Amino acid sequence: YGKAIDFIKHENSFYYYSDKYTEARVLDEEGKNLISNLDELLYTKCNELFCASKLLTEYVSEKSGRNAHYLPHGVDVDFFMDKRNLLKIEEMEKIDKPVCGYFGTLTVSNDWELIKYCAENRPEYNFVFVGRKEVSLPELEKLENVSFLGKIDYSLIPSYGNYFDVCLNFWVMKDWIKNSSPLKIKEYIALGKPVISTEIEE
Repeated sequence: YGKAIDFIKHENSFYYYSDKYTEARVLDEEGKNLISNLDELLYTKCNELFCASKLLTEYVSEKSGRNAHYLPHGVDVDFFMDKRNLLKIEEMEKIDKPVCGYFGTLTVSNDWELIKYCAENRPEYNFVFVGRKEVSLPELEKLENVSFLGKIDYSLIPSYGNYFDVCLNFWVMKDWIKNSSPLKIKEYIALGKPVISTEIEE
């Protein structure tokens, strides 16, 4: 896709660098080299460079030798705050409070050892995870105070989130995560909920 800049007619071009793609867990060395080469092409040819986090802005500015601009992710505040659109969720109604909740894809990038420790040491809390599960977690699944509710439609996220007493943002601190700008935290805040998060500079 990066090579499209060579054959699509344009007056100006902007490269928005939202994650440190070369550190993605799904990439092998060949994939990382491909991304690095496409990055260099875009650094060189785009009129302006924008980055989602301060660390990425520093990284891209140094790597490209150009002045990259800091432009963090935004959130549709009205979508998350409008209580008129909230629905009653039967499966959430059955879960006792307090609820420690998370929505998003569930992967090996999440710190599941941390969740296991919390769930075992706070059996009176319920830990609820909403989203596609891409990791096997048999030890967590057998705990009575841990629920995996699966993937839901985006339009239902505020309704599920409304049942959370506190929202979780828990990551294994790899380079990919350290440089990220977690949109999820802003969505949690837009819900008006307290947030407990891994310490990420952004």
